[in-house]
Amino acid sequence: MPLSLPVSAPTAHVVWRQADHDLWVATLGGEFAGTLSTDDSGRHHVTDRIARPVLSTTSWTAATTALDAPAPAPGRRRRRRRGGGRPDGR
Repeated sequence: MPLSLPVSAPTAHVVWRQADHDLWVATLGGEFAGTLSTDDSGRHHVTDRIARPVLSTTSWTAATTALDAPAPAPGRRRRRRRGGGRPDGR
């Protein structure tokens, strides 16, 4: 009888590459994951892969680890249709 053991996939890490003097681009598993930009006051602004703001901080460490945390699971909210009723007008 074959023995089966749980196999864990290797953990992917965010990789940051500098694109400009005040802009860094993140990849995760080879895919675009977000950006980190630094403004003139030294504040770091992190966005996710679809340009949603994630964090604004003065801490470089906090900024570069902001995309490391797993995204929260999406809620099970139901969408409400505009105008109410059924799509066929009944």
